[in-house]
Amino acid sequence: MSARKPASPFKGTLSAFRIAHADYPIFDGGGAYKYGSRWCTPGRYIVHTASTYSLAVLENVVHWRLSALPPSQHFIRITIPEAVSRIALRADELSGWSDYPYGPSQEYGDDWYDRRASAVLIVPSVVSPFEPNVLLNQRHEEFRRIKATDPAPAVLDERLFVQ
Repeated sequence: MSARKPASPFKGTLSAFRIAHADYPIFDGGGAYKYGSRWCTPGRYIVHTASTYSLAVLENVVHWRLSALPPSQHFIRITIPEAVSRIALRADELSGWSDYPYGPSQEYGDDWYDRRASAVLIVPSVVSPFEPNVLLNQRHEEFRRIKATDPAPAVLDERLFVQ
């Protein structure tokens, strides 16, 4: 009798969350295009999202590099249909992915984006080893099938805001 392979947690319809300042387009990879990220060098339209709302909050705290989040944060919930292509990368599959300065993670992400290997890339998070981040290739032909809610004010504990 052969052992049954466990079902991937990334099958079916997926949800993701993004939190951003209200002054910036929220369902857009313009920030990654301009500045790059752990997972890409500048010049690539990648929408960076989190698999949970709480991880989206943590990622914002880290990226704002402040002791508290500035006010006027908005969020969207993103729905990724089952038929949209995706690749999931585990932390043990890419040596050096969490290193700084970035290297292996940017090379991997740039290659994924440039080849349009899938519309979605699920990657490990440095701030939470239990929840992944979800990258969306805005230039992939399947991106239009990914839907987002209208932006709404982020629900955040007031202790996270700059006083």
